[in-house]
Amino acid sequence: MTINSLLKAIQKRMEEVRLTLDNLKAIDGNFEYLLIERKKGRPFQYYQGVKSGKKKYIKKDEKKRIKQLAQKTYEARVYKVGQEELRALEKCQAILSKSSCIDGVYDLLAKEMKVLVDPKAPDDEYAKAWQGQKFRRKIRDPIRGFKTLKGEYVRSKSELMIADRLYLMGIAYHYEKPVYISAYGDYLHPDFTILNKRTHQVFLWEHFGMMGDAQYREECFKKLEFYATEGIVVGNGLVLSFECSERQLTTDMIDRIIKELFV
Repeated sequence: MTINSLLKAIQKRMEEVRLTLDNLKAIDGNFEYLLIERKKGRPFQYYQGVKSGKKKYIKKDEKKRIKQLAQKTYEARVYKVGQEELRALEKCQAILSKSSCIDGVYDLLAKEMKVLVDPKAPDDEYAKAWQGQKFRRKIRDPIRGFKTLKGEYVRSKSELMIADRLYLMGIAYHYEKPVYISAYGDYLHPDFTILNKRTHQVFLWEHFGMMGDAQYREECFKKLEFYATEGIVVGNGLVLSFECSERQLTTDMIDRIIKELFV
């Protein structure tokens, strides 16, 4: 999420909070918010004035008013924290908008100097370090599979297409990097583990290429269930593509996924 989109999201939430507070602010007169204190292990609820700090005991049978006060207290705290976040984001946005920010240094160089330097961005360095991570490959490595432009072997033509499109677009990835699944008690080996170097988010990409086969489908569903036990689901770090004899994976589809998630 960019700073601009984050700003808009917080501003929208703040408007919603402001409306809620406007609707609730007149409920309790001078005693505006809820205070809960524990005495001898028992909770006691009080009205508390924001300015005066004075408190007044609320009877337990006033459940509706206690709930209203609790909601108002929560909304007020959200509003306060939201204001702090907005100020911080606006300051960050002002810094990044300057031409002297880190990504703008190269643009300010004289043309004679530009030809002498290699303008590597911090994200590129991070991606390079991530790409260089070592791991133990799957036991049965595809030594006579399909050779990728990166120089490694994959198991299918579709995996070859995915690997080569990732490579040509400069996307850092690992093939069959193990992921430990506690519910499985062992490692799974997703087809691709991919880094978005801009956000530093890591995705797992599974390509299911024989969906016309019932036993294969059952194994796919089991794998998805195991991923889910670790919180790895579609929309949260997991990318899926499918194929069967009637529907083949295309480079256009691969490119759309890559551009949407990894660039």
